[in-house]
Amino acid sequence: MFSGVCGVLPGSTTRPGLRKQEHRVAAENGHHFNETFQQAVDQHGLRSFVYIQGEPVPFDKLAQAEQQLYDQAVKAGVPLFNKRRPASKPHPVGYKLSDKTRRKQSRAKKGNKNAAKHFVFLSPDAELVETSSLSDLCALYNLDISAMSRLAHGKQESHRGWKQGGET
Repeated sequence: MFSGVCGVLPGSTTRPGLRKQEHRVAAENGHHFNETFQQAVDQHGLRSFVYIQGEPVPFDKLAQAEQQLYDQAVKAGVPLFNKRRPASKPHPVGYKLSDKTRRKQSRAKKGNKNAAKHFVFLSPDAELVETSSLSDLCALYNLDISAMSRLAHGKQESHRGWKQGGET
């Protein structure tokens, strides 16, 4: 948490040793992710702020601890730099997207030539086969998708007579 003459930037981290340095470097370079905090640093200087590291709390108690920081700052009449309050149920790292969200992302990528990967293979019959759907190609020719992916990325020489057919 950064605290200074003109406000508080409460937060939490799993990397307390690195987080202070990340905030400092970003603010010194004029590129802090929190625009309000960056404006205050530009106006008052970084020396007007101090980094205060709170007590470690278990992940399931993190939202409560952050809320206490917010409430204390509000009660003291100190402006908060954060633009939003912490989520009541923060996503754990590596969370799985819902089926609805995955469908939306899939629809957004379909038809976008920049979102699709392009593969070129040389078939056992010495024909160049191009595709943007590795799974469809593997289903059509009864190939192993993992082996074809390794082939496409140059990690394997050949698979059932198929070879990499050029730049992908």
